[in-house]
Amino acid sequence: MFYRGELEFLQDTLSRTRVPVLRTNMQATVADVIAPTFSGFLSEHPAFSMTIGDYLGRLEQNTLYRSTDLLHFSYIYFLLPAVTEQNLLFIGPFVSEQQTEGEILSIAESAGISPRMHKPFQDFYASINYIPQSSPILLMIEVFCDRIWGKGNYVRLDAAPDSRLLFSNLSAKNADEIDASLVDAMVVDQRYAFENELLQAVSLGQTHRIEHLMDKIEPKAFESRTQDPLRNMKNYCIIMNTLFRKAAEKGGVHPYHLHRISTNFATEIEQCEVLSNATELMRSIFRTYTRLVRTYSSVNCCEHVRRALLTIESNVSSSLSLVQIADSLQITPTHLARIFHRDTGKTVIEYIHECRIRQAKHLLQTTALQIQTVAQHCGMIDVQYFSKLFKAHTGITPRQYREQTQSRRKEPRA
Repeated sequence: MFYRGELEFLQDTLSRTRVPVLRTNMQATVADVIAPTFSGFLSEHPAFSMTIGDYLGRLEQNTLYRSTDLLHFSYIYFLLPAVTEQNLLFIGPFVSEQQTEGEILSIAESAGISPRMHKPFQDFYASINYIPQSSPILLMIEVFCDRIWGKGNYVRLDAAPDSRLLFSNLSAKNADEIDASLVDAMVVDQRYAFENELLQAVSLGQTHRIEHLMDKIEPKAFESRTQDPLRNMKNYCIIMNTLFRKAAEKGGVHPYHLHRISTNFATEIEQCEVLSNATELMRSIFRTYTRLVRTYSSVNCCEHVRRALLTIESNVSSSLSLVQIADSLQITPTHLARIFHRDTGKTVIEYIHECRIRQAKHLLQTTALQIQTVAQHCGMIDVQYFSKLFKAHTGITPRQYREQTQSRRKEPRA
């Protein structure tokens, strides 16, 4: 199979983004391919024993099928070329449009789901991955089709909504047979799996992965433990602030940095009075702890280097030198220089300068202190040397940096 590598990459990417994907064949049963996703809502259904071939009908080669059922769940499926076994790739369900709480309730009612199951159904619906039309995931699928069939050498077919795709015609009787505990367990499993993905991304400092996962963050994605949506979101912010602090610590960030950030977030959470602000604050918590790992992680450093890093980071405004730090660690400057560069890829002086410039940027953005005072807060008495060092690292002077950052902050938001 000439596209084996591309297929494995596509399947792995979809799995990592929590989009169900299955390579199977037309002889597989509906119970094996589609039903597991809905197992909490379905009792025995006549379609379960059907083969996918009978259920979907005849599929043509070089055709990318996309269907949306009456539950507004979407699916993509197509036949793989040059193989006789497992020649069907089935992707979904996912949602292409985000539904409001009222819209989800209307969908449940039209599907014959009993009112007592509306809340579990809402939770289940929120757990289904959202893939908008502009998503890179859809583009990746099309690029894969270009690879296996030739660019422009295939048909995209959007099938009309079909009551068979999938189980949109549940009767009230079948709905009453639904096992609520099974639905709850399934939703909880998905929620915990999502939270574990977030924790892993934070502990590894994977900013790109966090940005992708944050696209799924919205109030309805979290369990409603109180009647007040704002209080519910604030509670989750508190939980995530604690969990991500521990994830960042696991990622090698010293508690010295974590305590200050965690305390600031705790204050912001309690002062938040608008639901949309709480949602954005949740995103800020994710980003901040992930960046902390990327900036301050010492997980691959030996004990002496970790202590050296902390000494530098906590004494940016003081006089620092290789000799002073080595003396505080009771090792020779030569040994410290060697192991520091080995573990960080930087010299001690380079890291001191990096920390001082980071501190300077923060003060220039958030205070009106004079440039000379900023320099002193960064451990440099000579303001001319400070300005020269700052420009060497940023390409502009401290004054220009302040003017640029302040002008951007004053620009009206679109």
